[in-house]
Amino acid sequence: MLVWFATIAVLGIVNIWNSPGVLKALNPLEAVRVATTNPIASVAIIGAVFLALTGGEALYADMGHVGAAAIRRAWFGLVLPALPGNE
Repeated sequence: MLVWFATIAVLGIVNIWNSPGVLKALNPLEAVRVATTNPIASVAIIGAVFLALTGGEALYADMGHVGAAAIRRAWFGLVLPALPGNE
């Protein structure tokens, strides 16, 4: 889990460094603008969100393999501190 989340973190940092404009996506008004100006892309985005949610559900299904303690440490030690606006 540590290697997985570290890889995601490094890739995220590198891509934000190369294209800082992507941080505009954190603004909810930008989401409304994208949804109203490009409805076809909005459907694809909603599909991607659905896939991310089902992936999160699969992560919890993995608790049977690695145990709840490992998942809990990974989420609270790696994911939570990485969330934007989490001070």
